[in-house]
Amino acid sequence: MVDLKKFTTDIIGKSVVTTTGQVVGKLDNLVLNLDTGEVTNLLVEPTEDAVIQTLERDKEGRYVVSIKGIKSMEDVLVVDLSQSKHI
Repeated sequence: MVDLKKFTTDIIGKSVVTTTGQVVGKLDNLVLNLDTGEVTNLLVEPTEDAVIQTLERDKEGRYVVSIKGIKSMEDVLVVDLSQSKHI
């Protein structure tokens, strides 16, 4: 399990890639559960050529990626799309 205890300022703007190396885009924002304060989803601004049919988009066109899909948060955010269905 990935340690999710990072400051927002440390990860906003980081590149988001899949476990297969496909570039999804840059992390734009986080979605919180207001009752628990937990991060539930990432909002990713897609690159121009990113087309990922399995990911939902929000009203601004950003990909909605479940926090459950995160595999790494070091230099880039690595997500496993099989685990990242919107919750």
